Amino acid sequence: MKRRIVGLLCMGLVVFFMGALSQVAWGADHAKLTKDGKKIYYTKMGTLAPEGVGWAALIKEMVTPGILKATNGQVVLDWYWGGTMGDDQDILAKLQNGQLQGGGFSGQGMVMACPEMALLELPFLFESYDEVEYVYSKMRSRINQWFEKHGYHLVTLAEQDFDQVYSTKIPIKTPEDFRNSRVLTWYGPLEERTLKALGASPLPIRVPEVAASIRTGVCNAFISPGIWAVGTQMYTVMKYLNPMHIRYSPAG
Repeated sequence: MKRRIVGLLCMGLVVFFMGALSQVAWGADHAKLTKDGKKIYYTKMGTLAPEGVGWAALIKEMVTPGILKATNGQVVLDWYWGGTMGDDQDILAKLQNGQLQGGGFSGQGMVMACPEMALLELPFLFESYDEVEYVYSKMRSRINQWFEKHGYHLVTLAEQDFDQVYSTKIPIKTPEDFRNSRVLTWYGPLEERTLKALGASPLPIRVPEVAASIRTGVCNAFISPGIWAVGTQMYTVMKYLNPMHIRYSPAG
């Protein structure tokens, strides 16, 4: 699974950036000449993913070197990890104004860029990766068209994991547990409606404030993929986990 995803990511990035090299404006802004006259294109990429998680390791150890090799050393990916360029909303804005040339996005960012992606994030739609892969195999060309319609080129669909329910206060197993918890939401309208349907009164919080809100007790529960709980160190304060697959979140 990992090898196939990384392979797709490498190929997609090569196609994307080699296409970008033909655009004069892009090259003029981001190319530098070496002493031997060779042009090097520095490409700024933003992501919420913390630098220490496995997804980031795959990017650094396999994808970035693969891009360098495939482009004869002409394209350098300059990643800004852990939300240093802001959350998904900020990164999308910086893509539009030219401060960034690409990015890695959570499911929230995917829906912000392409609202049609909310279809794949409906609660309890998928139970296994086999189901996800099957649907992707049937819909990939249509998904590409969705993004193109909104002015974005989707390089790859990546695995972000299934979202689970985390809590610092009580095990959350029933609607009553949701009602008795202060559940934060950062993912957008669909997540907020889902939490309300489960009995919660969700508190909207932007991603940069999520960790502080949990640590200070403003909120005591949330749903997220394991990669986020580990990357932000939230697993150190979470006492309870409900492993049900409440939602699959595509990344890209």
